[in-house]
Amino acid sequence: MTLAEAYRIIAQAIPAAKLHADHICEFLPGAHAAGCPAGNDAYTAASAAEDTIEELQKRVGYAVMAAPAARKRKTIPNDEDNPMNKLSKTHIKDRDEVIAKLREDRDKLQAAVDAFNATRDVLFTSLTAAITLYNDELSEAFVAVANARDDYNATLTLADDWKGDIANQIEEYIGERADKWHESDKGQAVTAWKEAFEEGLEEVEIEDPAYVEVDEPQELTIEAQDAADALEQIPEEAE
Repeated sequence: MTLAEAYRIIAQAIPAAKLHADHICEFLPGAHAAGCPAGNDAYTAASAAEDTIEELQKRVGYAVMAAPAARKRKTIPNDEDNPMNKLSKTHIKDRDEVIAKLREDRDKLQAAVDAFNATRDVLFTSLTAAITLYNDELSEAFVAVANARDDYNATLTLADDWKGDIANQIEEYIGERADKWHESDKGQAVTAWKEAFEEGLEEVEIEDPAYVEVDEPQELTIEAQDAADALEQIPEEAE
């Protein structure tokens, strides 16, 4: 028994001792007439014990009396009392239930993955067919654009040739004029006019359209180990 437990037992007994002292006088013949010194002595002794306990409580700290009993240290059972060098029948039963639940849920997961992959295959097939149709029709439609672009640029070349010829004729005209004419307003205006014909015309550039391409997505797979198999492979006892 610890000191705190002893203090606690004594403290719990004091009220009973006081009550017993009060009743002593009722059972002693002639006690009332004599003033019941026995009862008074018992009560006085109980009160003194209570004062002593209170003084001890102050010295060792109120926690000694007020705190609950100290927790017992949890001990690890030895092999003879409760051997933990192998799984018990209860352990094995619980393990088997966990394994069964793991396999059930993994089968559901695999079924969901398989259904997803099957849906993906159907959708991707439809998608590739739609993309092929899109690209084919886009290419066919662009043929007209490409032809018109080429025709326009061909005409643009003719226009550039015509402009170049005009610029050459103006250049010959200017070359026949005197220096004084070149410096005149008229001469400068003709020169600027010639330069306008010398500027090239811009070709139209329209690139082929960007056709749609899509990579086939990978199938979903479960890469994690099978937890049920891993759990089942753990030995049932230490080897």
